[in-house]
Amino acid sequence: MVLHHHLSKDKGLDLSDFLADNSPSSPDQPESASSLRRHIAASLMQHHRTIERNKLNNHILQPVSPASYGSSMEVAPYDPAVTPSSSLDFKGRIGGSHYNLKASTELLKVLNRIWSLEEQHTSNVALIKALKAELDHARVKIKELVRVRQADRHELDDLMKQIGEDKLVRKSKEQDRIHAAVQSVRDELEDERKLRKRSESLHRKLARELSELKSSLSNSVKELERERKSRKLLEDLCDEFAKE
Repeated sequence: MVLHHHLSKDKGLDLSDFLADNSPSSPDQPESASSLRRHIAASLMQHHRTIERNKLNNHILQPVSPASYGSSMEVAPYDPAVTPSSSLDFKGRIGGSHYNLKASTELLKVLNRIWSLEEQHTSNVALIKALKAELDHARVKIKELVRVRQADRHELDDLMKQIGEDKLVRKSKEQDRIHAAVQSVRDELEDERKLRKRSESLHRKLARELSELKSSLSNSVKELERERKSRKLLEDLCDEFAKE
């Protein structure tokens, strides 16, 4: 809005005069924004110099005639064209030229401000692109880390599962070994119980046979003792009979 305000106030300055060469059909079109800015600034300054030169050429005082150069004592004739009113008109035109210069300066300030904002915008765009590239790179790294973490988690789950299975297998083998040991002890105890029972049965049988043998031996001894007494008695009787 400031640019349009200065252009509307400066009637003698037409931006299209020095922007005409920047149209798409112009062969001298700048190749970049910086060259375009330099071209506009140069055209604006050239336009200002042309206006100043034309105004000075149109309103400069008439020079002394060539004949006056022959004598240094001659004074230039009075020029009736130079009147107070014409002098005021010349001062007004000079003032208008000064106003045009001021307007051009303000316009340059506005254009420089616009170009500075454009350069800042370009710098911000480049910074945003760099930040976006870093963000994309960070996203790729995060995805890679997530993938590696998932792979590590799956590997850890598989390892824990394998450890659990191995633990169950070892526990089962340990239980089987303990069961086998207990069963072996139980079988040994059962065999010992059976052996003890058989031993007790044999002991009772031997005790009974020994008791019977002892009783039979006692009876035999008694029988022999009776026979011995009977024989002795018979011998005594025989001796007595022999004596008679």
